[in-house]
Amino acid sequence: MQRGQFAPTLHAEEINPEIDFARTPFVLQRTRADWPRADGAPRLSCVSSFGAGGANAHAVLEEHIEPPRPAPRPEAALILLSARDAERLTAYAGKLARFIAARGDGLALDDLAFTLQAGREPMAQRLAFVARTLDEARARFDAVASGADMSGAHIANIKAHRDEMGPYT
Repeated sequence: MQRGQFAPTLHAEEINPEIDFARTPFVLQRTRADWPRADGAPRLSCVSSFGAGGANAHAVLEEHIEPPRPAPRPEAALILLSARDAERLTAYAGKLARFIAARGDGLALDDLAFTLQAGREPMAQRLAFVARTLDEARARFDAVASGADMSGAHIANIKAHRDEMGPYT
């Protein structure tokens, strides 16, 4: 599926004379061949295994087609990060900076922001900043990890400000 090709069937050099393939919709795939999509629909495949002891298995596989990304992207994103304590927050910021540097081409800033906001359990030590690009987010994470100037970033422990935060925690 991944390469868009049919793979040859193994151990099918000799065709069973009792099967008239010309009268069926089935094909004995003896060579590699292109596997086009029908009207852009995902490719479907079945895999069967027949054991000598009578055990049989059959699986239906469907190709995953990545949905098109929406064109408009926000001009900036709110980046949130939390950890149990300041030490873990610093370590995690460094880890995220390295992740963005290594895989930045395949990331979208708003996807990163959404995952950090909704895909994690909020913890007591928190970091928040606004970034306009992935490079800016990576630089801010680097600054937090190295203890450098963090202008524009806000770091706080919500337990120390519990009375002020009230319904926001």
